[in-house]
Amino acid sequence: MRVWAFVAMTAAMWGQVGEPRAQKIERFPGVAVVGQYRVTARIPDDPERRALGGSGGPMLDITVQDRRTGKRVEFETQGWRVVVEPKAEGMPEVRVWTKSSVTLHVRCDYRFEGGVYCMRQCAEYEQGEKRYERNRTPVRRMGCEAGR
Repeated sequence: MRVWAFVAMTAAMWGQVGEPRAQKIERFPGVAVVGQYRVTARIPDDPERRALGGSGGPMLDITVQDRRTGKRVEFETQGWRVVVEPKAEGMPEVRVWTKSSVTLHVRCDYRFEGGVYCMRQCAEYEQGEKRYERNRTPVRRMGCEAGR
């Protein structure tokens, strides 16, 4: 068992293997490596774009890069937490949390479709004492067409 843990740790150190489970980014700039993908979230350099952030979180530039091919896909959003979810095949799903009131948070899911990341759905969560609980507000479903 120790040998396999050593092999996995060594491969991860050399950048050959990313974490197979979801990774969070809560400080910006931040990086998450999931499988063969490296996801970077950073606050834009442009002061005009930076000023668009607010109580929901800062504006963020998200870059998803395939470490094997070098292919990069970029998109922008607003939020205070980015969660990168691995998929069995293809580019990871990116979930962005934003704040809409003192205890109300919104999680929007972005998926890679047709060469771009699009917002697929958003759901509201109430902040409880120990965790976020989904409230009864209907999930807003979207597609790539809505963002083009």
